[in-house]
Amino acid sequence: MPSQSFCDHIRWWFCTANPECSPRAAITAITILLYISIVLLYALCYVPMVFEKPCRILDKALWSLCRTIGYLLWKICCTSRATEDNDTMKKHCRQNRY
Repeated sequence: MPSQSFCDHIRWWFCTANPECSPRAAITAITILLYISIVLLYALCYVPMVFEKPCRILDKALWSLCRTIGYLLWKICCTSRATEDNDTMKKHCRQNRY
């Protein structure tokens, strides 16, 4: 029985660990793993620093907008009802002020 090549019988992705079987696959696998690890490090370490300030500014703007809308709705609600029935609604608005 003639001898056969070991690499011809095993054609899995495990063969990329042996550069003698398929050097191109080994180089490609190492390159992809290196690229993925660099991208993960970049995403975990640098991206949060870059996006932190714009997210804080957006958060403050949205919070201020919600507070302003809430205040205006409260003001409209209490003022319009207070003109209808001055005594009870003014008293109600003063008691429920935050």
